[in-house]
Amino acid sequence: MTTIAIKDGVMACDSKESYSDGMITSWDAWKVALHEDCYYGFCGSSHWITLAMDTIRNNGKLESLSPDIDLVFLRMPKKGKPSVVYLADGHLSQEDVTKNGYAIGSGMPYAMVAMSCGKSAVDAVKEAIKWDCFSGGKVRAYSFNKPEKKVKRLKTEVEVVPYDETN
Repeated sequence: MTTIAIKDGVMACDSKESYSDGMITSWDAWKVALHEDCYYGFCGSSHWITLAMDTIRNNGKLESLSPDIDLVFLRMPKKGKPSVVYLADGHLSQEDVTKNGYAIGSGMPYAMVAMSCGKSAVDAVKEAIKWDCFSGGKVRAYSFNKPEKKVKRLKTEVEVVPYDETN
């Protein structure tokens, strides 16, 4: 369970990881990966996410994975439009993220409402953490823009992860 939001060139996520039954496995999970000038933000089964990221890193086709895999993830390239990607029943589809932003995961409804009220992706994840029992921990933000300073508010730490051209 998780919350990942994207808006205005920033992808933000929480860091709480839990099983589907709610048992917390980590308060410091990394849910966004960088590969070839593109950030990928995943929610869902950790096993399926690992398979999908390995496929992406090896320049494979996600459609070749088991049709049992059902994933939704956000893709934010350094150049071009961000998109929400759906992998289900062996089929891959995607749609562009609008200027209003988009969110995925169990905290999606809360994050979407926050962004529709003008909040940033980071603030949207903070709002989701307040209301969604499956989201929590640190808020991490990713952007190809100039990184901002580390900020602390309302007991939620925001960790800004700068773009690293060596990856």
